[in-house]
Amino acid sequence: MKQQLEVYFGSPAKSATTLLLGALALAFCWWIFRWGVIDATWKGDATACRENAAGACWPFLANKLNFILFGFYPREELGRVVGLCVIFVACLAVTLLTIAIGKASLLRWVPIMWLTQLVLSIALLGGGIFGLTPVPDRLWSGLPITIVLSVSTILLGLPLGTLIALGRKSRSSAVRTVCLGFVEVMRALPIIAVLFIATIIVPLFLPSQLDISNLFRALIGLLLVAAAYFSEIVRSGLNAISPLQYEAAHSLGLSRFQRLRLVTLPQTFSLIVPPLVSQAASLLKDTTLIVIISHYDLVGTARMATADPLWTGFSAEAFLFIGAIYFAMCWSVIKFGEMAETLMTYGGRR
Repeated sequence: MKQQLEVYFGSPAKSATTLLLGALALAFCWWIFRWGVIDATWKGDATACRENAAGACWPFLANKLNFILFGFYPREELGRVVGLCVIFVACLAVTLLTIAIGKASLLRWVPIMWLTQLVLSIALLGGGIFGLTPVPDRLWSGLPITIVLSVSTILLGLPLGTLIALGRKSRSSAVRTVCLGFVEVMRALPIIAVLFIATIIVPLFLPSQLDISNLFRALIGLLLVAAAYFSEIVRSGLNAISPLQYEAAHSLGLSRFQRLRLVTLPQTFSLIVPPLVSQAASLLKDTTLIVIISHYDLVGTARMATADPLWTGFSAEAFLFIGAIYFAMCWSVIKFGEMAETLMTYGGRR
């Protein structure tokens, strides 16, 4: 305790800085509390909010909540997307609980659970099976599309990136060259350029019989970008493993596949959890860029809600709301990484 106090009050300069920053933080928190609670408008309409311009307008959120969360999805089918969100939250909770328990037999089922969640999400959104009414993907918007894009790019991008990283270590020069070229091209292109290429240029080279929607072409573009970045992270972990590990595994008579599964990849992933988690959180936020191809995720629907002439001027409330959702999602990813790193460190390298 004494050492901690010395960090903040060990000298006059430190004490002054601590007191100044503390006062500013308290003033900011008090201003937020007054704006969001004391002076806020809790009931009424847009007129009541404009009469009380000093506080937040929470009736705006009550009026636009469905549109911000689910966008243009048909109102009579909202139960499907609500179910999608419930399944997503349940998968997050089960994942965190499974890592906290730390049983290897349960951890093996986590990727399968998330793959099942992704398939169910697309089935619920699109319909056409199990008696569900088909809904075209141009109407997919809001939180559901954010969930589908985030889970797809992270869940599928990591295995693909791992294969590319292994290809960079291949004995075949042709395989190494192809993997290197793919990674360098995808890393050199901005994500916006990749989305434009996927939605505008790629259809020019596709046969007329092959009809892939803009959304799924954008999803493939995001997936390839994720794979390129993940591959470099995995490759750095592969390079960090001592060659003696390979020699020891080879001397035990393990095959190439067994060396990868039992020796190389477990140690690699125990080393690269922090950058993987950072990249996953970044990809989650990058899904907002699909607005450039006329698909609206959570940020896009919030911006459209604030464009309503009746509710103009209340954008802060909308973006605080979606900011809280993004914070919860990113916090879950980061917490997942911290717990996974602790588990791997305890049961793996040490």
